[in-house]
Amino acid sequence: MSIIISNQIAKKEPIDLQPEEVVRRLQEDYPGWQDKLFACPCTEDEIIQQRIINAKSYPLTPAGLG
Repeated sequence: MSIIISNQIAKKEPIDLQPEEVVRRLQEDYPGWQDKLFACPCTEDEIIQQRIINAKSYPLTPAGLG
């Protein structure tokens, strides 16, 4: 997994990190970040229903028309 860490953005140098390292760094830099995430759907039916709700609530429109 390649990701650009904030102190590397100016240099635009991607560094490779394992997902566990990304989570560790997020926990150090942004305590409580996981509490800000949306709950994940548990079933495929819930995913489909959430997509329908999102499509009705947030319809996609061409840029500049919405």
